[in-house]
Amino acid sequence: MKIFLTRKSAFTFRGVGSANLDLLGKSVFELMKERLRAESEENFTGEGVVLDPVFPFLTRERLFYYLDEREGSYRFAGGFVARAGEPMSDSPRRGTGELGPALFTLADLPAVLSEAARESAALHLACGALVEEGAAVDYTAALGRGTIVGRGSRVRGHSVVGENAEIICSDLENCEVGDGATVAYSVLVGVNVKSGAAVGPYVRLGGRRPF
Repeated sequence: MKIFLTRKSAFTFRGVGSANLDLLGKSVFELMKERLRAESEENFTGEGVVLDPVFPFLTRERLFYYLDEREGSYRFAGGFVARAGEPMSDSPRRGTGELGPALFTLADLPAVLSEAARESAALHLACGALVEEGAAVDYTAALGRGTIVGRGSRVRGHSVVGENAEIICSDLENCEVGDGATVAYSVLVGVNVKSGAAVGPYVRLGGRRPF
């Protein structure tokens, strides 16, 4: 069964629709489209599953398990399933707890951001880097083996951090940090830190990201 994705936003936060909210370097819409290998709703032909961008961590496996447990065509909070030749059920909208963390309201955002941080940390750990609880590294950043990103730090954008580096309570955006370097209590934007260098504490280099 094909998967289609709408561009609907459940709410707007600071002028940005929920579908386009930044979850560690990728929007909710981008995450779902990549994970589910979904097509645009404009290509929907009358059969398939159509989802709103409210399930940023949903996988194809979880979705198809959910679908295999149910028959017919039906709606649920966040989407609907249409099967050929079957009328849409008039039964109440089904729950979506089986589909994982959702972003239906602004109140859901903190939990979704926390889930993104945990997932990103697991991805970087698989590459040999440690992202401590309370730190956040974008999906789009790259960390070398043996690197530690300490609690309270944020590594944003397309930053690349080499091996055995340490980021201590700092905010980096689109930076390159060499092997064995240390950045402590600092804010760096678009900065190249050489291997073995020590930056900080309390240094601001590059753009204007506030402390």
